[in-house]
Amino acid sequence: SLKGKLITFHVLRFTFHVSRLLSRVNAKRRLPRHWRIYYIGFTNVLVSSSIVSSTLGLLIKTRLGSVIQFGRISVKVASLTGILLSLRWCLSFFFAPILGHLADRFGRRFVLLPGLLVGVIALSVLATQDGFLWVGIAAILTAISSAAVSVSLDAAIADVASAGKRGKTIGIYTTFLDVGSAMGPLVSYL
Repeated sequence: SLKGKLITFHVLRFTFHVSRLLSRVNAKRRLPRHWRIYYIGFTNVLVSSSIVSSTLGLLIKTRLGSVIQFGRISVKVASLTGILLSLRWCLSFFFAPILGHLADRFGRRFVLLPGLLVGVIALSVLATQDGFLWVGIAAILTAISSAAVSVSLDAAIADVASAGKRGKTIGIYTTFLDVGSAMGPLVSYL
């Protein structure tokens, strides 16, 4: 739908502008690495987990109708949304240790950058494609992307936190994630 495309466009535009602002600030005065991690974590949770989770049912209903037919089987939107959301969490649970191992072995960016790229592609598919197969694949890819970004950032924040301020740094990071989770449904409502 046009509204979905506009929301995705504005979220990506906002992310781009904030990234440019952080780059300018970083060029003038070196922005501490943990603040960049806070921002990426906030954005990841806001978009990938919170906005997608809170609007997936509406997206399916708008694009596919209230009842979806799979051969002889009829599935209502609420059930299908529940299945996709539970599948998202199961996939995150499965992929997080694997991706965490890869991040430990090959470096945080090795997992983070492809995770961000897959997330952007999946969100673009969600915003532009109408078929159930596309919506399902995109929902699954956002879960894998979110897991990749989360495990990379969790490890990265522990890496950059100084020994004396580790608790404070991780506490601030967790607060950024919580605020992103809380803002997602509110932003999606707009």
